[in-house]
Amino acid sequence: MADYPLVEIGWVRRMCMTSPLELVVAHRMGYVQSDAASATLWANLSAASLDRIQKLGDDATVMRTISDKYFALLLINLFERWFIVDRPRWALESLVIGFRESNLLSAHDGKLPAGVAGISEHEPQSELDAEDYRRNVRIHIWLGSYATVLLDHDLLRRPLL
Repeated sequence: MADYPLVEIGWVRRMCMTSPLELVVAHRMGYVQSDAASATLWANLSAASLDRIQKLGDDATVMRTISDKYFALLLINLFERWFIVDRPRWALESLVIGFRESNLLSAHDGKLPAGVAGISEHEPQSELDAEDYRRNVRIHIWLGSYATVLLDHDLLRRPLL
């Protein structure tokens, strides 16, 4: 299980151009939540689509492009859910580490990897800590510039499959 919140199919459809096949591949890669919507997508696949998914797994370029697109979506989703995630800084650091090969890490000013290094909370706070809250607000504002740039990225404007 990922240390960051996965995206829901309905949310992905609202945020970007996609296709059922792309969503199934993203679900298989672990980027999309397992729920009734993902089960329905799998249930409605044809045998030809299943064969295509199997072949796509061997295409490193396609897999990398899908990974980049869903890195952007996962980061935007984390930005939106920042204040309801138990350990948002941990989630952000885990997301960036998990996608350390992504071409989109250099989006905006290219400082995302360096900016998240060591920002994680070590344990969830049992009570509100004012300094911790201020730090979360500062990081959320900083992360917003990346989310804005990624929202405008070409990968989100077209289905990949």
